[in-house]
Amino acid sequence: MGGVAAVAVLAGVAIGAFGAPLLKTRHSGPVIVTSDDGSGVMNPEGGYLTPDILDAARLLPPPPLKGSMRYEQDRKVFLATRALKGTPRWNLATADADQSIQATLANFSCSVGADLTPPPSRLWRPFWRRSRQTKCGR
Repeated sequence: MGGVAAVAVLAGVAIGAFGAPLLKTRHSGPVIVTSDDGSGVMNPEGGYLTPDILDAARLLPPPPLKGSMRYEQDRKVFLATRALKGTPRWNLATADADQSIQATLANFSCSVGADLTPPPSRLWRPFWRRSRQTKCGR
């Protein structure tokens, strides 16, 4: 599977698995406009989605209240993860924090089973930049 096809499959799976329950409203018309440079489509704010389409705040519950059982359990898990520092699991988690194009493609290469780095073409970069500009939630 080519790099572009693999990325498209991953995007489709992610949207199908996580996007549907988070949609706040159905839109009857398009919310995107053609970009000025003709390299793709984007909303007027610069990304592919408008903030009212996806409520990112629904992805995670609010933090637990200090002193609650949930807080104490969360704290125990946090302290237990400190023992992982320097291990392959820790390194993987910290690598995931780097959201640059190269790092993200490298991180997904293993999952896809194909080397996604470097990006397949310079035409792909505008898509990446716009997807990173998408603002979801409030």
